[in-house]
Amino acid sequence: MKGIINGLIIFAVVILLTFIGGSTFGFIGGLLGFLAGVVIFVIAKRPTLMFLIGNNKYNSDKHEEAYKWMKRAYDTTKLAPGLALTYAYLMIRDGMLTEAEAVINKVTYLNRKTLTKEDSLTANLNRAIIKWKLDNLDEAIEILEDMYKEGLKSTNLYGTLGYFYLLDNQQSKALEFNLEGYEYNSDNLIIGDNLGASYIANSEFEKADEIYQKIFALEPQFIEPYYNYGMLMEKRGRYDLAKEYYEKALKYPEKYLSTVKHIDIEAAIENVEIFARGEKGEEEQSAE
Repeated sequence: MKGIINGLIIFAVVILLTFIGGSTFGFIGGLLGFLAGVVIFVIAKRPTLMFLIGNNKYNSDKHEEAYKWMKRAYDTTKLAPGLALTYAYLMIRDGMLTEAEAVINKVTYLNRKTLTKEDSLTANLNRAIIKWKLDNLDEAIEILEDMYKEGLKSTNLYGTLGYFYLLDNQQSKALEFNLEGYEYNSDNLIIGDNLGASYIANSEFEKADEIYQKIFALEPQFIEPYYNYGMLMEKRGRYDLAKEYYEKALKYPEKYLSTVKHIDIEAAIENVEIFARGEKGEEEQSAE
């Protein structure tokens, strides 16, 4: 809200300067007033503009350049908390955990009196992911459960905590929570994949298959759904189809936050090939 109010004030200043310049000196005065207002706007919004340049470079896979722009924006100490926390999350995605944690702690401390619930949730989601990557899964779960108990809900919370329950082998809780997450946002592919994985873990294979058909209709561009569906096919004894989906999973890049690694997929492919050969051998012996 504060950012919106500030934006409206700056916009009003631009209009006022344009009006004063135009009414006093005519067209040229109006133009000069407008340009003065634009300069004021650029100066006032400089941190946001620098962040947006950095974010654009990040999306263009120019991460080194992106971080230079984002750091400049962050170092002004005027960058909105939500954007600063996005900067931290992007660093987490690239494995820069120490740097990201320092940004999160500073932003939440400096803005402790004005931090919105949404920003607080984002900060704690980031903290939980850092804990997970540092092999402190119990602490990661505790952070997010505290947020959930406070009534803070979001797609990212459901997606992250739902996966953590799966990772912690809390299968009953994972299924219950992922069903709730799916009701909250059935269009989110991560939540859908978590639910599909929960069904697989609870041997509800038909329900899992139904979920994954919906997911694949949306053409997911990350490893996990293809790997998990391959695992589902393997459990159902459909080894050729399992191999096909494992190989599809390999086509997607392994990222720092990927929950499945290429080495795991390659091992799964070797296993289903062994099972497939064994099955064919049994069929040949039966035929004899």
